[in-house]
Amino acid sequence: MLTGDSMYVCANQLDNLPFMLPHAAGTLLMPRLEAAQQPAHLAHTTSSHSLPSGMTGSVLVSGGLGDIGRLAGQWVAAAAPRSHVWLLGRSGRAAHSMSSALAHQLGHISMAAVDVAVASDTNGLLGQLTAVGAPAVSGLLHAGAVLQDALLRGQTAASLRAVHAPKVTGALRLAGAAAAMPLQGAVQFSSLSALLGTPGQSNYAATNAALDGLAQEW
Repeated sequence: MLTGDSMYVCANQLDNLPFMLPHAAGTLLMPRLEAAQQPAHLAHTTSSHSLPSGMTGSVLVSGGLGDIGRLAGQWVAAAAPRSHVWLLGRSGRAAHSMSSALAHQLGHISMAAVDVAVASDTNGLLGQLTAVGAPAVSGLLHAGAVLQDALLRGQTAASLRAVHAPKVTGALRLAGAAAAMPLQGAVQFSSLSALLGTPGQSNYAATNAALDGLAQEW
């Protein structure tokens, strides 16, 4: 885990690294890690209050049947109890037993088989929700991810596509669907690997860097 001090040290060490991302305006940006102070207006809040407690409607969590997605769904259900959380995943069922806390909240948490990287699934998503009488979509959390780790010489176009699809293709398709949604908020789950890189995860680092770029457009 990076503390505030270690983040400051990392920021100094990154000064001369050639991590550059093209900006839409044609300029180049150099990402940085630096120590940050909590804004004064959030000094007495916690993460559970970051989501409007009065949020209603459906909140979609892509990758919602993985560990991060299920935790995000649990957080939304607790922070906005009037919302209905939809955990989206390719199988439509949780790979592991849900926690007792999440199971207790199943009254307003549902699971659905949706692969956000597949156009037909994403295009039909709103229709599926309407068909079952779900409330309008008000929130979107994109947590889809796949890992296919290998050293750089072992990476292939197929391994890059496999990792790219749920995060970047999924984000693009969700962004298209979101145009018809009365969203109150949207969150994308990226990774520090996009900035620092991690051994054996060149495909994952590149994919998260692309997702960071897309976040500028959401």
